[in-house]
Amino acid sequence: MYRAVLLLFPHGAWEREYPPQNRHLSFITHYVAQLDSPPSTLVAYNTVCICTGPRSKGVTCQMLRPQTSNGSGVFVRFRLLLLFAIILGFIASQSAVAQRMPPTRGFPQGPMGGMFAPGEPMAPEPEPADPDELPPQPDKKYDELPLTKAEENKYKKQRLKIRQILLAKNFGGNQPMFDAYITRYFLVRWTQWKNITSLPGFRRDLRNYFRQTKSGAVYDHLNVLVLDFMNKLVRGNYNPAARINAMLAIGELNGVEQSGSAVAVPYPGALKTLVDSVGDADLPDTIHAAAMVGVLRHAAAGIRAEGSRRAMADAMLRLATADPPTGPSAAGREWIMAQAVDALGLLGSTGDGDGVFKAMTGIVSDTRLSDRTRSVAAGALGQLNYAGATGINPVAEAAKLARFTADCCAEEIRLSKESAQSVSRCRIKQRLEAALTALTGADERHKGIMSLAHQPDQQALLAEMHESIKELSDMFDDRRNESKDMGPPIEELRKKLEAWLQKQGGQ
Repeated sequence: MYRAVLLLFPHGAWEREYPPQNRHLSFITHYVAQLDSPPSTLVAYNTVCICTGPRSKGVTCQMLRPQTSNGSGVFVRFRLLLLFAIILGFIASQSAVAQRMPPTRGFPQGPMGGMFAPGEPMAPEPEPADPDELPPQPDKKYDELPLTKAEENKYKKQRLKIRQILLAKNFGGNQPMFDAYITRYFLVRWTQWKNITSLPGFRRDLRNYFRQTKSGAVYDHLNVLVLDFMNKLVRGNYNPAARINAMLAIGELNGVEQSGSAVAVPYPGALKTLVDSVGDADLPDTIHAAAMVGVLRHAAAGIRAEGSRRAMADAMLRLATADPPTGPSAAGREWIMAQAVDALGLLGSTGDGDGVFKAMTGIVSDTRLSDRTRSVAAGALGQLNYAGATGINPVAEAAKLARFTADCCAEEIRLSKESAQSVSRCRIKQRLEAALTALTGADERHKGIMSLAHQPDQQALLAEMHESIKELSDMFDDRRNESKDMGPPIEELRKKLEAWLQKQGGQ
C-alpha cells in the first residue's frame, strides 16, 4: 500500500498564497487516500481531479503525489521541485511557439487555446496516450468495458451526424444511433487504461456536447444517459481515476446552460446521486470528496425543491455531527466534514431545533479539529438566517468564537516561533474574517450572531469583542503595515480575548 495526497485547489496546503478575499472558495486540504499502486503508477492520476470550486471562476488544478512517512519534508521538497518545473515549462513554452508544437494530449483546443464554439468545427478527440508514455498498470485488476478497434472506427465516422443532432436539437429518427454512440463508445472510453491521461479531455468533450445543443429534448435525454452511465461507472470495479472523473462529471451536469450574463443551473436530477454518494459507506473517501464538489455547487446555486433541500441538509448534518476523524485519512475526512458545514451555511437554515446552528458552534469550539475546519464553521455561522431562531444566548455563543480566535492567535505565534519565520498574514487574516463574519453576518440578509443580542449589556459585550478582532483585521489591510512584524499585535489580541472571556466566567 502506498500513501498519496490529493490536492484540489484553491486553498489547503497553498493557503498562504491566496488572498483573504478568496476565503469563501471551496478547498481540499491534503487528502490522504490509500492506493494499491506503486509510486510510479501515481503519475497516471495527474489528470484524475481537475476541479473548479463551486463559487470560483476557472480555478482548476490537481495532482496526486507519492508521500513518505515524513510527509512535511517531502511536501516542502515537492513544492521546490514544482516551482522548478514551472520555470522550465515556461521556458519550454516560449520555444514551442516557434516550433508549432501540437496541442496537449487530452485537451482539445480551439482558437487561441480555448474550447470550440458551437458553430465551429468539432475539436479533435483527445488522442490516446502512447503506450510508452503510460505508467505501469496497477497491480489490482480493474474492469474495462469492451470496445474493439473496428467499433471505435465505426463510431468515429458518426461524429458529424452526432454534431448535427446536437445542433438541430432533434433526433430526426436517429435516437438509437445517438444512444449507441454515447453509451457504447463516447463514455465507454473512460474505462480503458489507454485513455487514463485523456480523462480531463473527455470531460471537456462532454461539456461541449451540452453547450452545443444547449436545451431541448436532445439536451435532456443526454443528461439522463450520462447520469445513468456515470452512476454505474462510479459504483463499478473501474480504475479509480475513471470513477473520480465520473463523479466530478455528475456534479458538472447542468439543467440550464450559461447564456450571456445568466449563469448555468446545475442539473436537479444529479443532486440525489451526489448526496447519496457522499453518505454511502461502500464508496471510498476519494469518491465522497469528488461528490462533495458537486454538492457544494448545487448548494451555492440554490435548491428550489424543498424535499431536495431537506435531504441535502439532513445528509450534511450527519457528516457535520460525526466524531472527529482519526487515522491515516483523517485530513481528507475532516475536509469532507468542513465542506458539509459549508453546504449547510449555503442552505441558510439554522435547522430543526437550531440543530444546524448547534453543530456549527460545536465545531467552532472543538479543539480536536484543525483551525481551518473551525474557521469554515465560523464563516458558515454568518450565512445562517436567524429570523426564526429562539433560545440562543448570543454572548455564550460569541464566547466560543472568542475562544476559537484566541486559539488561532496562539497557534500562529507558536508556528512563527518554531519556524523562525514571520506569521502567515493570509492565514490569520482568514481566521479573523471568519470570526467577524460569524458575528456580523455575510450580507444584509444574514446578520450574524450579533443580531440576536437585544439587551444593551449583551450588545455592548459583543461590540467590544467585535471591535478588538476588527482592529487587528484592518491592520492587515493597511499597506503601511506590510513590513511590520505582526506577531505583537496578534499576541495583544489574544490577551484581549482572554480578558474578555474571563469577564464571561472563563470558557
